[in-house]
Amino acid sequence: MLSNAELIQSLDELEKIYQLSTTPRDSKMHAKHALLELCGWIEEAEDYVVLGCAKKLTDTTLKDLVEEKTKFNSAFHFEKNFVPLLALVIGLTKFEQIKNKLTNTGIYFSSLVTTINSLKTPRNDHAHTHFESTKLNINNFLTGHAPSSLKQKANDIYLGFCELERCLKKHRLM
Repeated sequence: MLSNAELIQSLDELEKIYQLSTTPRDSKMHAKHALLELCGWIEEAEDYVVLGCAKKLTDTTLKDLVEEKTKFNSAFHFEKNFVPLLALVIGLTKFEQIKNKLTNTGIYFSSLVTTINSLKTPRNDHAHTHFESTKLNINNFLTGHAPSSLKQKANDIYLGFCELERCLKKHRLM
């Protein structure tokens, strides 16, 4: 699985700066940075899984298709963006089997899906706007979301991706 060591290190450093913040604006800006770091890593982890499965393909045209689809995927939703890319490579039937197995017997998979989807709106709000302290509707998510709380989500997400990767490898899909 894609290492999350650099992500955790970044979140730890952002937590230190967050704790030293002297104004609500400063702390929210550091929380925004932490949110975008986490979401960027999630997108890289999704690409890692899809491209890892694509390595099983022998037709270079199909590999190129997967790489192109992955490269131009910029949205952030598990079922609407990641699943179609993964299903493109392994097939919907295989994905359904993997999903059912992980949903029924996995420890972290369901949390992975829920957590990623819960970050979609704040990620989109903050990835496509500059920071303005007057944007209360957007910045409400940042209140109380210190980098340390996002670090816990990062660890849970990492464990979910590891579980997914193990299952894909067990079924020789990755």
